Amino acid sequence: MGCSDSPAQQILTACRLNGLAIPDEVAVIGVDNDPLYCELSSPPLSSVMPDTRASGHKAAALPHELMKGGQIPTQAHVIPPLG
Repeated sequence: MGCSDSPAQQILTACRLNGLAIPDEVAVIGVDNDPLYCELSSPPLSSVMPDTRASGHKAAALPHELMKGGQIPTQAHVIPPLG
């Protein structure tokens, strides 16, 4: 998995140059769902669209809760992707 679509496309290229079949031998997924990277990659890149707005709100709410004297759960904070 690439941290964004650009590194994921580089992974696709590296696999192709080394004779690895995608998706038969290696599964690659990107993040951001950028149509330029996804559609122009060979093979086309699968990608996830993160909910960055919700992630930002959650990231701001957690320290705010601590500053108010509250506590935050120690469990993972999961924010589903938009697509």
